[in-house]
Amino acid sequence: MKNYKENIFLERGKVLELMTLAKIGEYSLLLSKVEKIVMRAKKEERIGYINHYSKLESFLGDVVNRGEYIPRFSVYVKGNGKLPFLAFSNAPIVNCMGMGECEKFCYSLSAFRYPAPQCRFIQNTILTNEEKGREVLVEELVRWTEKPSFSKLERIDFRLYVDGDFADTDQVVFWMETLRKLPQVKAYGYSKSIPLFLYLLEKGYTFPDNYLLNESSGGKFDKLWRELESNPKAPVRGRFLAVKLDGKRSSHNRTDRDRVDIKNALGSVSEYKKKNGRGYFICGGKCGECTSIGHACGIPQFKNIDIIIPIH
Repeated sequence: MKNYKENIFLERGKVLELMTLAKIGEYSLLLSKVEKIVMRAKKEERIGYINHYSKLESFLGDVVNRGEYIPRFSVYVKGNGKLPFLAFSNAPIVNCMGMGECEKFCYSLSAFRYPAPQCRFIQNTILTNEEKGREVLVEELVRWTEKPSFSKLERIDFRLYVDGDFADTDQVVFWMETLRKLPQVKAYGYSKSIPLFLYLLEKGYTFPDNYLLNESSGGKFDKLWRELESNPKAPVRGRFLAVKLDGKRSSHNRTDRDRVDIKNALGSVSEYKKKNGRGYFICGGKCGECTSIGHACGIPQFKNIDIIIPIH
């Protein structure tokens, strides 16, 4: 029986190369590489890669040859037990302008093992890049809000970027203006692209009321948090901090040991507040169940409270 490493079809570096080509708009070159991947997958009888990369090949063919952006993979996904909300992702790493130490523990990299998320990351990166692609993003989001399971809700929780991040100010403005037109959608996210928010605030941009930013630790711009937080017009909820503990910790099941170890590392909430001027809240791991009034990362009641999770 082959072990996991022996069974890898595309090395991480190759996947990142494909995502980089999507990010920089080299779609013809990307298409040629995907065509070769499909040929190789057929030769080696890798059914998953044949199915998913053939769909990506079809999508790229439309983009390159006809200027059409017809999704072949779900643009948005309805979540699971850990994240029960509507969500959007694009390619991690290549879209993460604020990436720093977080690259060493980025959970998104685990998805690189599977062809479906690889292809969806590439597709969504291209849709985010291009004006016609962004029209598709808006159409698809509106379509979700009109579904029977959502249309009558007063609040549709939406995580903007489970994987990936805002790559430039145009993308920030696109998403903010889209959200402004959909007040029913209550969006939140974790970002390390802090300079983009500071730049837009400096230019007088007004953010919509239905977006809350969690400043995510491990980036190279963490030192700019105070400047962003000091601006009353910034859409900041607060800080989301990943704390290093010994051993492997779960992303979705916060144990009693986790809580004890976090308190040992940070001190009690009162001690922490005395030192930092704000309290902290330990993330329970399941986003829909953390409090009785809503999920802490996406509601203003938790403004300026540091939310803590162990590196996992």
